[in-house]
Amino acid sequence: MDKATRTRIENEHYAFMAHHVRRVLLWFAIALILIGINFYYSEGYTCFPTLHTVEAGDTLDGIARQYCEGRVSDAVDYLVNENGGATIYIGQVIALPSKG
Repeated sequence: MDKATRTRIENEHYAFMAHHVRRVLLWFAIALILIGINFYYSEGYTCFPTLHTVEAGDTLDGIARQYCEGRVSDAVDYLVNENGGATIYIGQVIALPSKG
């Protein structure tokens, strides 16, 4: 095989691979967009309705993650608003809603 033929074959191979890499990247980008849209339009959060007594090391984020699913950040925002701020104290009782 002469040098010109080998160069042409290598160029065709690289073009073929570049095409497939672009296709994979395009599908990956589409998947990320769809995941983002689903997250943006998700239905808020749902919590197991309960009263939680704050213990050492607890945070509002940790409490929300323990009892809620969905957009937990919305549940944390709710708890901050209902609590009058993000500061919590050992022994404090926090009520978690059933739906946000």
